[in-house]
Amino acid sequence: MAEQMSLAVLMAAQPIFDRHQKMVAAELLYRSDDNRSVFDIGEKQATTELLYNLGTGITEQISHFQTLVFINVSADFLMSRAFLPVPPENVVIELVERIEPTQALVESVRHWHQQGFRFALDDFEFKPSWHALLEFASYIKVDTLGANPQEVLRKKTSALPLFSDMACRAR
Repeated sequence: MAEQMSLAVLMAAQPIFDRHQKMVAAELLYRSDDNRSVFDIGEKQATTELLYNLGTGITEQISHFQTLVFINVSADFLMSRAFLPVPPENVVIELVERIEPTQALVESVRHWHQQGFRFALDDFEFKPSWHALLEFASYIKVDTLGANPQEVLRKKTSALPLFSDMACRAR
C-alpha cells in the first residue's frame, strides 16, 4: 500500500493600504507547503482549500489584523451560489483578472451583492468587458508596480465617467 503524503495548506496575508498608508484590509492568498500555486492546482481547488482554512480560522485572521479580509474565489464558486462561512461585513470577495465576466457571472455577483457581500476588482485593466461589474465594486485595485505612472493616470482619467457615481457612494 502506497504511503499517502499529507500536506498542510497555508494562507498568506498581504496587507492592503489606503492612500494615507493606513492598513485597511488584508488579502488572504492560497499557499501550500510544497510551493504549489493557484496555477498548479487550479482555481477551483485553491478556492476550496482557501475557504476551508478561512472558515476554520476567520475569527483569528480578523482578530489578528483587526480589519477586513479580501479573498480570491473562482468563477465556479461564485456561480454555484454556495455558502460562504463568514458574515458579509468581514470579507471582500475579489474578482481576479483571470475571470471572464460573462452574463452568468455578472448575475451571480449581483446575487452575492444582494446578500450584502462587497467586491473588489483585482488588477483592474479598464477593459470594457468588466464595465458591467463596476456597479458591484466597492474596491478597484490597479497594479501600478512596474507601470508607467502617466499611463495609469491616463487610464484613470479616461475611466472617470465610469467611476463618477461610485466615488460619491460609500460602500
